[in-house]
Amino acid sequence: MLAFDRVDGLAWKQSDLGIDGVVLHRAGMGRIDGEGDQDPPGGWQPFSLQSDTGFTIGNDT
Repeated sequence: MLAFDRVDGLAWKQSDLGIDGVVLHRAGMGRIDGEGDQDPPGGWQPFSLQSDTGFTIGNDT
């Protein structure tokens, strides 16, 4: 997943979310929630990211 700002371009990159796909469920104030397929087929694992840094929240992937 890539995040861009309006001034400098690429703000952050998070590449460890899924091997075979990523689905975003929610993006809001300070947080992005979704699932990544870590062990295809069907190995979907939830993740939450800080929207300003791309760092994972909690013990998610």
